[in-house]
Amino acid sequence: MAGELTLQYQKDAIPNRNLLTECRAMNRDWSTTARSWVGNSLQIVGQLLLAFFLVRFPVPGGIFPAGAAVLLAANRRKTFEFWALAAGTAAGLFTVYGPLMAWLSMAAFLIWFAATGFFLKKRTSLPLVTSFTIWAVLRIGITTLVGPTLQLYGLAALELLATYLLAIVFGYALKFLENPLKAYSKSSLSALVIMVLMALGGLGDLALLTVKLQDLAAVLLLLAVSYLGGGGAGAVLGLSLAIIQGLTGGGLVTLVTLYGISGLLGGVLKDLGRWGTAAGSALGWFFAMGQLHFQLTVGPQVLPWGIGMVAFLCIPRRYLSQVSNYLPNPESASYSREERQKLREVVMGRLDDLASIFEELAKSFNNGETAAVAEQKPDLYSLLDRVCSKNCQHCTGYELCWRENFYSTYREIFDLLALAELYGEVNSGHLKGKLAKTCFQQFKLLTTINHLFERCQTEYQWQKKLEEGKYFLANQLQGMADIICSLAKEISTDTSFRSEVEEHLKLGFNRIGMSIKDIAVVSMGGERLEIKIRQRSCDRKHECGGLAAPLISKLLGTEYMVWERKCSLENGQCSYCLSPVRRYAVKTNVSKLSKSGNEPSGDSHSLQELKDGHFAVILSDGMGSGEKASEESQTTVAILDKLLESGINSDFAVKMVNSVLLLRSPDESFATVDLVLVDLFDGRAEFIKIGAGSSYIKRGREVISIQSTSLPAGILNTVDAERTEIHLQPGDMIILATDGIIDSKPNQAGKEDWVVRALRQVEVVGPEALGDYLLSLAKINQDGALKDDMTVVVLQFVEREAE
Repeated sequence: MAGELTLQYQKDAIPNRNLLTECRAMNRDWSTTARSWVGNSLQIVGQLLLAFFLVRFPVPGGIFPAGAAVLLAANRRKTFEFWALAAGTAAGLFTVYGPLMAWLSMAAFLIWFAATGFFLKKRTSLPLVTSFTIWAVLRIGITTLVGPTLQLYGLAALELLATYLLAIVFGYALKFLENPLKAYSKSSLSALVIMVLMALGGLGDLALLTVKLQDLAAVLLLLAVSYLGGGGAGAVLGLSLAIIQGLTGGGLVTLVTLYGISGLLGGVLKDLGRWGTAAGSALGWFFAMGQLHFQLTVGPQVLPWGIGMVAFLCIPRRYLSQVSNYLPNPESASYSREERQKLREVVMGRLDDLASIFEELAKSFNNGETAAVAEQKPDLYSLLDRVCSKNCQHCTGYELCWRENFYSTYREIFDLLALAELYGEVNSGHLKGKLAKTCFQQFKLLTTINHLFERCQTEYQWQKKLEEGKYFLANQLQGMADIICSLAKEISTDTSFRSEVEEHLKLGFNRIGMSIKDIAVVSMGGERLEIKIRQRSCDRKHECGGLAAPLISKLLGTEYMVWERKCSLENGQCSYCLSPVRRYAVKTNVSKLSKSGNEPSGDSHSLQELKDGHFAVILSDGMGSGEKASEESQTTVAILDKLLESGINSDFAVKMVNSVLLLRSPDESFATVDLVLVDLFDGRAEFIKIGAGSSYIKRGREVISIQSTSLPAGILNTVDAERTEIHLQPGDMIILATDGIIDSKPNQAGKEDWVVRALRQVEVVGPEALGDYLLSLAKINQDGALKDDMTVVVLQFVEREAE
């Protein structure tokens, strides 16, 4: 009854949970819409102010070309962006021109906009030269209306030349502002700096009480660039600010000294943090003022620097981090895409050369002699010659044995050699025929045969070991060549696409204010991508899972999760790896019993999810039971586990295990390998068996048996791995078992496997219960007296639950 009430309560609670989920989704949508509206509004206001201040920037000669230049550059931008710039330009005209000139300029701008719109109807884009030509005609017309003097025409020509050059510069800057990462280049960054400096120069004499806004903005910009770019960037920006302010207000030499020294010292002390930059700039300012013998006044001189430093210290770190992504990194070289492509080609060429070297070395060791040595037997004919030369040649009965009774002597010694090969040694009982009656040195003869045969067998064993070692080395060299080739192939795969994805992701991180130092996109095979990110430490706030994973999932259209993370708070950076969320999951259980109870089990296993989206199950049964069998199976599992984890393909991994088991001990030792690789993306399961017992898949009442006839690893030089691929369905149960389970029931000749019958009869109750059930049945089959170690590994293939 209680269970029914609980179930009913859960059913009634489902609509409430759905309603709550919908409400949360609506709140998120409203929040996203509000943030988007605020962001667009701030963008429009920023562009309006940018155009307003640009119009006010004067060029020597009393001309103002920046307003027309920014409209020419923005003619092919989005509509709202263009009109925001146009509104700012119109407002700025009335602050620098008289009413007549301002209204004439506005009328000319409207005519220019209509004319360019007419031309745009006939083509998808309008060249800058065409737009500029239309504006040049209108600007000459304005000069004609105001006063057609030679001086005014000269100033108009000078203004038009400056307008065209600035339009090109502003075009790069506006592209950068529209998409900072896609349009990022040294030229676009330089264009943006020029635009910002000219806008700062347009502040002119605007002041807040006694503080000039131009000085305040210059100090704030100088401190930020010195902190982010270092001493060189600070000094260069200081000189640029000095030139801009010198053009608009005079005092060029004084400003160069003041801003240049302050920017240099502020950047030099940037490793001490923002306080270090502020302190360095303050020291530079005091030094420059002292050298210039200025009498300090609080209002116009000290207040702008003081307020600017306080404002700089109050800027949130994430905003400075966004800007730092676009500044040159002095600690690392900056490579263009072409340079990176050339470097990639060089690396690929070197890797291909290295792979070919390993392949040639593998061929030189694997020359086909191993099989011949394995089949080679001791040469009885050469042994017979050696026996005769060592034992019979100086014997007094040589004439009798090898002259008069040649054929019988030859046959009887040959038979002795054959018996030595068969039994390992010969004695007096093996002497037959005339040799037993006429040989004068029977004991010496038998001793010589045994000695030569033993020596021959020893030489044969060592030669066999040598050839096995050469075969092992050849396999490893070939495996290394394959790994290097796959690495070169991975480097060469669609680098342009990965670069686009990296830029797309960087832009997304920049928009949410995350400080990303480096991002790399690695192919996982097919269309699946692995994302590796390095960023400034978030102080264990887990931005990787709370911000990075949802953002990347939204940008790429595939759900991602944090695969691994390294939080290194000491150096202020952390790194993490994101991979696609698996569609399926695996529930596991391992049930095992040791033969002797207290002794270690000879069965070993491993369960792990690999980075490439496969779930690997390894089950190994060592020869016999006890410590030695446990050591063999653990070695097998450990090597396979590490190789698969590092991304090595299963073929090479299995060969490596076989070679290690073959060479690690002179005694006979082997282990079975039962390997299952389940693709958690599409549900394909690959069964690889080397001497292992049957595996089973339980699908409802249906049971699929997967069998093997190959020998265990560590017996032969070559390993014969049997592979079977099956597409799993949600709910399938995979059962792996060692011989102790499968062979627990005797006298099964001609009958169906007892495990199959048991699986067909039992209901699916989960991996743990099923594993314990099979282990209990196997124990009952042997009346509780185990004859071998028993291990059952059960996997349940299910759909991954949404988190």
